[in-house]
Amino acid sequence: MGYTTSISGRQRALTEFLRTTTLFEHQQLACEVLDFHWLSEAQRRALSGALRLELVRTRDRQQLLIFARRWLYEHRLLIMHERSIRSTIVKARQQYEVALAKGIHAAIDDERLAGWGKALVTPRESGVTLQSWLWAPPATLDAPDRGTAGTDRNAV
Repeated sequence: MGYTTSISGRQRALTEFLRTTTLFEHQQLACEVLDFHWLSEAQRRALSGALRLELVRTRDRQQLLIFARRWLYEHRLLIMHERSIRSTIVKARQQYEVALAKGIHAAIDDERLAGWGKALVTPRESGVTLQSWLWAPPATLDAPDRGTAGTDRNAV
């Protein structure tokens, strides 16, 4: 038939490259084309800082994991292995809690802190400590053992 197709030099080079590449080389090319990079130590510290700021809004691990992935994608960084992301989240949480504790100790005098500590572990009239009561899930209004008036949602 005599038809000739014109293939640009770039297409030809890419076609040749794909014929002889390994998976790693293919991934490297994809990173170059999409302008994604490996995470540097400075960027890891920046991610940790962003996570500490996000900890003000949420303490949920799953939400923090989603936040970290989104941050990595927005900064065009290759998403790390999930275990590495979780480890970064744990470290950021520890740093956040240390900074929060220092802030509390700086803002509240020692006498008041000691009083709060004592109040948390002193048994109440029911025999339950305030700390245990705070950790317990809230009672539901329609629980069968709570027969007080006004708790029935269906009452008219």
